[in-house]
Amino acid sequence: MTRTLGIWTSADGQLMLRIDWEQGATNLSVFAIAARSGHESPAFYLPLNGLPCPVHCQLKPDIELKGTLWFKALSGNLGKGCVWADIYSTNAPTRLHPRRFEGALLECFLGEVPEPVEPPLPPYLPDESYQGPEDASAEALPPGQNLFPYVYLRHWPALDSAALAKDFIVMPSGFISQSPFIGELARCKSQGQRAAMTRLAERYLQTDQSASPPTAPLQLAWERYLALLLVPGFSTQTLAPLTLELTEGRSQAPILLPAALFPLPQQTASPPEAPGQLAPYAIGELQMLRQRLIGYELGDIARVQSLMPGERQHLAQSQGDSQLRFAHSQQQSHSETQNSAAEDWLNSQLHQQRTVMEKLCTDDYQNLSTHYGPPTEATLSGIVSHKTQAGDNPASKDRTQLARHLLDKSQSLLANGQQKQSGQRQLSHQQQLAKSRFDNSASNEPRIGVYRWLNRRFEAFVVHYGNRLMFECLLPKPAAVYIRQQRRLCGQELAEPQPLASFGINDWSGLDSQLARTLAVRYQALDIAPCPASRVQSLGLRAGEQRALAIPPGYQVSAVALNTLGGEGRLLAGDQQLSGQQQLRGTALFGEEQSLALCAEATGTDFLAAVKVSCEPSATLLEQWQQDCYQRLQAAYQRQAERYYRQQTPAMDAQPRESLRQVERHYLKAGAKQLLLARQQQDAPAWLSRPRLEQFFDDAIEWPEMSYRFFSEDDTELPCLDSQADPLFSAFLQAASARLLLPVRPDREKALLYYLQSGAPWPLNNSLCPVHLANAPLVHQLQTLPANAAQHLVGEPWTELVPTHQQVLDTSTALPWQVRHD
Repeated sequence: MTRTLGIWTSADGQLMLRIDWEQGATNLSVFAIAARSGHESPAFYLPLNGLPCPVHCQLKPDIELKGTLWFKALSGNLGKGCVWADIYSTNAPTRLHPRRFEGALLECFLGEVPEPVEPPLPPYLPDESYQGPEDASAEALPPGQNLFPYVYLRHWPALDSAALAKDFIVMPSGFISQSPFIGELARCKSQGQRAAMTRLAERYLQTDQSASPPTAPLQLAWERYLALLLVPGFSTQTLAPLTLELTEGRSQAPILLPAALFPLPQQTASPPEAPGQLAPYAIGELQMLRQRLIGYELGDIARVQSLMPGERQHLAQSQGDSQLRFAHSQQQSHSETQNSAAEDWLNSQLHQQRTVMEKLCTDDYQNLSTHYGPPTEATLSGIVSHKTQAGDNPASKDRTQLARHLLDKSQSLLANGQQKQSGQRQLSHQQQLAKSRFDNSASNEPRIGVYRWLNRRFEAFVVHYGNRLMFECLLPKPAAVYIRQQRRLCGQELAEPQPLASFGINDWSGLDSQLARTLAVRYQALDIAPCPASRVQSLGLRAGEQRALAIPPGYQVSAVALNTLGGEGRLLAGDQQLSGQQQLRGTALFGEEQSLALCAEATGTDFLAAVKVSCEPSATLLEQWQQDCYQRLQAAYQRQAERYYRQQTPAMDAQPRESLRQVERHYLKAGAKQLLLARQQQDAPAWLSRPRLEQFFDDAIEWPEMSYRFFSEDDTELPCLDSQADPLFSAFLQAASARLLLPVRPDREKALLYYLQSGAPWPLNNSLCPVHLANAPLVHQLQTLPANAAQHLVGEPWTELVPTHQQVLDTSTALPWQVRHD
């Protein structure tokens, strides 16, 4: 049975993607649809094992779609994840106005999905013309200045069974049936009994194997090796000799863990998964663009100086620069003070004591709460305990430095606490004067001087710095923890406003009168006009009288009611006839939008017709009202969102940009660590605590080289909340999701991959770490790359010309009267 998981619509409303799934299938079907023409592309089959699917199609009449789609599973569960896209659409005839979308299309909950036997499509293959970095034995690098680094990302190809057997240490498949221990482990794995596998491994390690029937040395080594992997920390020093024994003669080939046992099944009582995704993304080749100065050359003509025979000129050039700065600051204190020496000394002493307490003491608050009553009453309940933390006994010099630091800080606090009002006005003026004299009085021929701009010539070249495994991390609401902490510290009660989409309003067509009133109250939108209502007009006609009834703009006639007196007659309303006490209703019968023609016909002169005409707002008028109401509600929501996020955004003059970048990186790093900690196995020993794991993450990932990007809900640009706010920090506060690229240290790549699959850190050297079958293509590609220590040129150097503001007299050539274009 095929069911539609969802439909994604682009921001401009011209492109739609429908995602279908058939029960039991190992891939998703994606159809691209042009909203204007309804043209549907053939299906793109998206594998559920995380491999990318290239997309390229032409939708009639004028839409071209290109890009890549992924299905990213959550924590290895194929039935739960999201569809991630990196696509863009263009206008096919003109190739103008491309629109790009990169992010999650929709979440998918499929249930039980079987493991795919073979990947239907290979992942991205690197460019065939690219042969990798040059040999490390190249010539020495020329000296130069670093300009900027960048990372070239490349994906890894798939591996067949022959490559696995050639480049990895694979356990013989017959050991599963020959070894009772390995066969029982495989049976428990097929039934999802992880705890039973751990108990079997513990019992095997605690049993003396010398008393068992004789076993082949290779089979015995595999049994003990697998048992040690199932019980982390049981005998770490034994893993190294076992690994060397299994890889004898092939020291560079890693051990491939059998798919019948690894990865271990998920635990039955696993904790809730952390929101977000973390998976290997690509192999990044770190490049550095460098340059060095190689010389100068003449550029274009700057000016021409000409002299007539016998002429003398004096030329003076002046350059001036003036700046006027004015600063005014004022701070007021409303507390009553007394001017006395004793009072000032007491305030200084109090500031010094406060500074010492802030430096050396900490306060522990337990159940501290404040309840406010009338304006002059407050009730404070809770426990506050003061703790003084004393460190090692410092030297006398350290004590003096600490005392001087505390004294200087207290004096600065005391000075800043007083009322200050200062104004500073500074006027600076700089002037440069250059005088020149041109004398041609002794010559009978004219003279021409050509001045040219001076250019600097640089040689630029690319240097390969090393290879890095890049992990992709997707975090929803990256600033949620920061905002929650700021609200707790500052006591803010302002709630985050919800967008219109949370109420099911994705466009203006879903608005009605009742919902508009509810949303106007929620968003405090006081400028919303009421929904157009029905109108009724009445008039009387005598026998033989005709009249054209004007219809209000934007309305149409929906009903006409007739009531007659004084004889028999009829009423002609438009192309309809009424008589007696008759009423006709329906826009299909009338529908006039500008005027309604009325005519009364009767046999007697005393005939009187009372006519009531009902008018309903037209579809055009209702759509205009819906569009205007939707825009005003969006503007009101944006004002509330700006007010909410402005509470969390420090001003640029109050906090430097460097500290804001540190705040962003701190909370992004904390979110990524939460995803890593969620992979930890729950039956791990007590010595494998969270501090030890965090130390493992700090050693494995190069956090200072982390790059990130923020996304909104609808893939629109995140606006800056205030002119005084930092744009990137403002995007951090508003972002619906963040995408991180985390580089891994070259000596911890396999260890981190092993942790993500097993939930336990690898305690030994990275070269001895085993590999799961899912990571075999990635590890194989990493081993084929050259060593990271060799820095060498990539490609050929090239030259660049950089203009300067200096002018030089060109004495080599005359004025070029003719310019040739070859």
